Amino acid sequence: MLVVVPAVPASAAPALAIHTRDNPANPQLLSSAFGRLTDVDVSSTGGTAANVTVTLSGTGLEIDTPVVDLDTVSTSERVNVEIRALTGGLHTLNIQVTSSNAPTVNASLPYMWAPGGAPLPATGDLTGRNYGNVDLYTVSGTSYEDRELLTFLDGDTAFIGLPPKGRPDCPSPSATKRAGCVSYRYDTSTGLVQVGGAIGRVLPKSIYTEGIGRGDDENGETFNERVFTQRVGYPSPGKKYGATWQWTYDNYPDGLSFVKLTLRKNGTFYLKYTIDYKKSTVRVGTYSLTAPGLLKLKGKFGTELHTFAVRARSNGKADPSLGVWLMIGKGKHPDGALLKLKQ
Repeated sequence: MLVVVPAVPASAAPALAIHTRDNPANPQLLSSAFGRLTDVDVSSTGGTAANVTVTLSGTGLEIDTPVVDLDTVSTSERVNVEIRALTGGLHTLNIQVTSSNAPTVNASLPYMWAPGGAPLPATGDLTGRNYGNVDLYTVSGTSYEDRELLTFLDGDTAFIGLPPKGRPDCPSPSATKRAGCVSYRYDTSTGLVQVGGAIGRVLPKSIYTEGIGRGDDENGETFNERVFTQRVGYPSPGKKYGATWQWTYDNYPDGLSFVKLTLRKNGTFYLKYTIDYKKSTVRVGTYSLTAPGLLKLKGKFGTELHTFAVRARSNGKADPSLGVWLMIGKGKHPDGALLKLKQ
């Protein structure tokens, strides 16, 4: 009697996949002085992958551990490496994962960038596309606000930070600094924008940046990673308002913790603010906008100048009901806050 034994199908090979903490569509800021921590996750589905090796390479990059042996991967394993730029400009990090029983897979981070080297092509203009952003960073388990403005002044000049006296004027922009007056280059073909010594990516309604503000050590940020989504504008001279805005924050051991501002249509104002948890300062008198975003206050106290910026809708149209930015303090580096409309 003939007995037919069904053939045993060969077991399917495991499938490997590569996932990076960094979004490959976004740029990553590198330094020539120290390494940037980069996470690579290798996952396996359909079985256990054996003799798994991760190889990282890139022209102009120094990788502390360019080859990592993972042995076996049954679910997911993480590789942590530090990457330093040997030269300025754009670099590509190539990632390859091999196995003795699974097909080789490849991935890359194509927009690693370090200051210096060949500049980005300057094919776009971001004039007037201004943003305000409140980010958070954590120290010893406590979150603090990191408040920044990003102002594109013309076709090649920008200002990073809180401007001291209205819409900034930048006669001598820097190509390497990450605060104050900087030059920028916007490449429309990739969406990348070099803003001084920071790098970013322009999206339809926001701008992703690395290197602006304070990095969050507890989230593994070598440089601050933030998305500017809230548009702002600097109101024109002569503009009058009729509203009250307020801001309170109590996580700071020192610095600005409370601001209340009332501007009236008749040109009078009320301002109250608290610094270092000391007795609040109160100002009353008359106000005027004497230049774009330059709020001039006059009263018995004398005269004060503050930067005043109004939040805008996504199309750039100012809408004070969304909130206003007010800078407090003398000198080139004032403090400031995003005040909300008080009903």
